[in-house]
Amino acid sequence: LASTALKRFEDEGRQAADAPLMHWAIWDCMFKIQIAFEGVIANFPNRLFATLLRRVVVFPLGRPYFVPSDKLGHEVATLLINPSATRDRLTSDVYLPTDVEEPVGALEAALKATIEAEPIEAKVRRAIKEGHFKPGLLVGGGVDALYDAALAAAVISRDDYAVIKRRGELRDKVIRVDDFPYDFDLREAVADIAEPRKQAA
Repeated sequence: LASTALKRFEDEGRQAADAPLMHWAIWDCMFKIQIAFEGVIANFPNRLFATLLRRVVVFPLGRPYFVPSDKLGHEVATLLINPSATRDRLTSDVYLPTDVEEPVGALEAALKATIEAEPIEAKVRRAIKEGHFKPGLLVGGGVDALYDAALAAAVISRDDYAVIKRRGELRDKVIRVDDFPYDFDLREAVADIAEPRKQAA
């Protein structure tokens, strides 16, 4: 995996913007290789030989690799969630459906809608901070009740509200989880099996 990450980085022209992705992949791979070596050495039956192998041959200067840093992880996350040439290169061979009824399509649409909604959210926050808009206590109405109040107070336009509403719908679609009965319909299945037996008796 480390080799393929380096080869891809090289083949794509050593794009400076893609460097955090390559660095994260290499650090992650090297750390996992280090852990794998530790696991193999720890299982040697001869403890003296295992200690010499670890401290003299494999890790004479100690363990050199660590998990990728939070700073690097933040850079990678930023590249993954913001539209950019880097993200386009990363997803160039990935099927990205446009149908929001498909999970990946809904996720992509929700990402775009969230980015479109960011300036509107900033406008509402700014209005609250500057004292032009005081929504007060919002009871009920869900997580987007603030924007209902902002529309009513003319802080945002109808077009802004439509963007926020679409963002909310797509967000809800993405985070909605399957709902199963507590017994996974086991009681109903048992009843379906038992009923014919009762009738036969």
